[in-house]
Amino acid sequence: MKINKALLATAALVSLSAAMPASAATLVYNFTASSPQATSFSFSLDNTAAPISVNSDSFVHSISSFKQNGTADNTVTAAEFYDQAFGGGLIVSGNTLYGQPLYSGTLASPTLLTGNFTLFSTSAQTNAVGTLNVMAAAVPEPATWAMMLVGFGMMGASMRYRRRSTKAALA
Repeated sequence: MKINKALLATAALVSLSAAMPASAATLVYNFTASSPQATSFSFSLDNTAAPISVNSDSFVHSISSFKQNGTADNTVTAAEFYDQAFGGGLIVSGNTLYGQPLYSGTLASPTLLTGNFTLFSTSAQTNAVGTLNVMAAAVPEPATWAMMLVGFGMMGASMRYRRRSTKAALA
C-alpha cells in the first residue's frame, strides 16, 4: 500500500515537472586575448534580470564571478554594453572592447546574444585583440531531475524491501 502511494506521488511529481520548461538564465562570458593590448577575462550574468541603468547609447548589467587573467576580482560587479551607433561591444573592469552589438532588442529591454564575437580595443581598431565566447550555462530539464529523484527513491525502496522466505510445511 505504501509503495502504491509512493508511485502515485512520483507520477504526480513527474507530470508537474514535465509541464515546467527549463530556462538557462545564466550566461557565461569568456574573452580570450590574442594581442598584448588586451587581457583575458571571464564573468557570468543573469540573463533574466533587467539592466541596472540605461543610457542613450548603452545599458549597464550586473555581473558575478569576474576573473581577469585567471584571478578572481569581486570588486567588479557590472558591465556596460554599447549599441551599434557607439560601436557595439562592452566595457568591463577597464577593458574597452568594440565590435558588433552583443544584444538584440532595445536598450531598456535587451536580449543578450550567445556565440563567438571578434572584438577590437580602442588602441587597435584594425586588429582584433581577442574573441568573446558567450554561452548559456547548462540547465537540466525538470523531467531529468524528477527521473533522478524517482530512481533514488526506487533504489531506497529496493534496499528496504525484504523478501519473505516461505517454509514448506509437511503434512
